[in-house]
Amino acid sequence: MSVIPLAERTPAYFVDRYGPARSSRNVSQHAFMNPQTSSLTVKGEYTVREYRTNGLRVRAVFHVPSLKLAEVTLRLESNTWTDEQVAAALTAYGSDWRLTGGNLGQRRWSSPDGARAILLLTSLHIQSPETIAAIEKVRQEREAQRKAVPKF
Repeated sequence: MSVIPLAERTPAYFVDRYGPARSSRNVSQHAFMNPQTSSLTVKGEYTVREYRTNGLRVRAVFHVPSLKLAEVTLRLESNTWTDEQVAAALTAYGSDWRLTGGNLGQRRWSSPDGARAILLLTSLHIQSPETIAAIEKVRQEREAQRKAVPKF
């Protein structure tokens, strides 16, 4: 069985897997996980849908109107992640994930197609390449503003 590419996972994929969404809302911006600053708010039209099954909470963020997946967050309700759980989750969202860094509270992986995964204690964030590019753009804009020299 081949793995469905991350960006091609639509709300129908999640409904088939987890049942109807427990909540759904449209937003004009979303705070995405960023390894350097914990999260950055990216403006854009998104729909956020939440699912729950067997101790797992799933939050899927989709671009509107395309409904292509921007980020999925997998959260274990009662535990920190084991290495086996991380491996199973990463395999479900792609292949050939490569550990790219981390520290005591965070680990990061990237996939050959440019997706990124960030593990915190109880949550795993998996982001599409398009989302990573949008986060980086916001980060660079903020850095430029921070470094801007005011008129004296």
